[in-house]
Parts: sequence; C-alpha cells; structure tokens
Amino acid sequence: MQRIATTVLLLVIVLAAPSCKRKARPRIPATVPQAPAPALPEASAEPKTAPPEPAELEAPPAIEPPASEPPIPLPPVSTEAPVAPPPPPVKLLAPPPQLAPLLSAEERSRYAVETAASLARARRRVAAMDQRKLSGDQEARLNRIRTFIEQASLLRNSDLVTAHGLARRADVLSRELDESTQ
Repeated sequence: MQRIATTVLLLVIVLAAPSCKRKARPRIPATVPQAPAPALPEASAEPKTAPPEPAELEAPPAIEPPASEPPIPLPPVSTEAPVAPPPPPVKLLAPPPQLAPLLSAEERSRYAVETAASLARARRRVAAMDQRKLSGDQEARLNRIRTFIEQASLLRNSDLVTAHGLARRADVLSRELDESTQ
C-alpha cells in the first residue's frame, strides 16, 4: 500500500514539475524573407522556358532587426593598471569605558577578602590534586579550574566583581573535583 502511495506521489510530482517552470519568451529569429518560388509550369504542351537569371531577380528589401534594447556602450579599455584609492586615515579610539557596579568601600573590602580566600582554597586543592592520578575528564576539569584562578588573579585590581565570581567558581569546582577523586 505504501509503495503505491509513493508511486502516485512521485507521478504527481513529475507531472506537476513542468508546469512550475518559468515560461521563456518565444524568440523570433530575424530571417530574411525569400523570394517566392517561381510557379512550376503545368504539364502542358508549351515549351519550357529557362528560369530567369539571378541578375533579373529583384533584390529582397532590407529587413531591419526587431527593435530591442540599444546596445550598452562598453567603457574604454585602459592599458594602465588601475590605481587603488589611498586607505582612509586610521583614527585611534580610546577603549570603551568599563561598566562595573558601584561598590561602597565596605563592599569592596568584603569582595577582596572573599576573593582572596576563594583563590587560596582553590590553589591548595589544585596543588593537592597535582599529586594524584587523574582521568582525562578530571584533568580537563582541573585545567578549567586553573584558568579560572589565573583570570581571577589578573582581574583582582581592575574588575573586582568579575574576579570574585571567577574565584568562587574555581573554589566550588576544585571542591567538587577534590571530592570525586578521593
């Protein structure tokens, strides 16, 4: 049953496909009309006359090609190599300002202490795990923790909020990895 349905579907597609084609405009060839063929003499008793010489035939009127779009003039060809315009001058822009939350002195102090503590715990765990034999997946997780520690250390002075978040991630991930390897 399914084979019949598939066959019918393919037949419908094949029959419908030609109707989807874009119809091309018929092209009318520019032909030179030929002189009418001389009438053949009927079979009669009259003697046959020789066909007229080509010089005696009238020349067909000149036929102009159908009116169409005028030809597009081509630009003059230059033998010189094209000259590229000079590059625009480079403007040195100042880096965009960093958007960071405004922290009070107390919040900055608390973030700095928590960041330092998280980094210290994560570094201790990473040092301890360096002594253990880890699987490929565990080694990849350890490398990610190291990356978080490095990024947090670099951002401590410029972006304390981001550094705090990275240090906390490193701390949490190192704790989870430490628990899974014991």
